[in-house]
Amino acid sequence: MPIVVISGTNRVGSLSLALAGMLAMALRERHQAAAMRTAIATLEQEVSERRRFETDLRIARDAAESATRAKSAFLANIEP
Repeated sequence: MPIVVISGTNRVGSLSLALAGMLAMALRERHQAAAMRTAIATLEQEVSERRRFETDLRIARDAAESATRAKSAFLANIEP
């Protein structure tokens, strides 16, 4: 929290302005914290999706390589 300096002859008005400023700052910090939490959650979701995609891609690659080996073995047995 910032240090509040009350100056001038109207201390009640200055205090009200200082409190309003502090409230605005607290609300701004709360909004920034919420935005940061949202950004982190979005990033975590994107990373999870990327990992699932990479896993699916690896499985598909392995299946394609296995099919290629099976085809090669089949053709080797057919050819004289």
